[in-house]
Amino acid sequence: MRPLRKPRLFLPIWPLHFQRIRKARKRVEAARPAMRMLQALLIGFGGAMSLAAIGNFFLGPADMARAMERAYIWASGDPHCLTAFYPAGADGTIRSLAPLWMIFGVFMASIAFDLRRRIDFVPILASIVFVGGVGRALSYVDVGQPHPVFLALLAVELGVPALMMALWSRA
Repeated sequence: MRPLRKPRLFLPIWPLHFQRIRKARKRVEAARPAMRMLQALLIGFGGAMSLAAIGNFFLGPADMARAMERAYIWASGDPHCLTAFYPAGADGTIRSLAPLWMIFGVFMASIAFDLRRRIDFVPILASIVFVGGVGRALSYVDVGQPHPVFLALLAVELGVPALMMALWSRA
């Protein structure tokens, strides 16, 4: 049988332990608003992307673009002319890519429901959205200025990733 050891008192360490706990709680409390905003952004942007993809798949890109342009005209009162029809090749390409956009939107929204474990995906998601905005900007430079609705989408696709990364760094 082993001899009993004298119990150690950890009293000098306990205050440090409680101090670490208090600091950790403050960090968590400070991160909560950023986490909630990031969750709302992921759910909103992912849901909007999925709905747009479903609309592009079933209605076609020309009808979706016209619906967005009409909503812009109704909301702003600015009578911009509607864009022309999409050629068959562009229509087919957009409809074939719509399921991928829908899956990406669902994945983006699903990250928000388990953000603490999946927070490492946020930079990847933000970079994919940003690259999509760069593609829209290249189209603007190469083909010409689109309808103001699509300029707003360009601003969203370039601005939302920056906001996502700012919130991710605080979370």
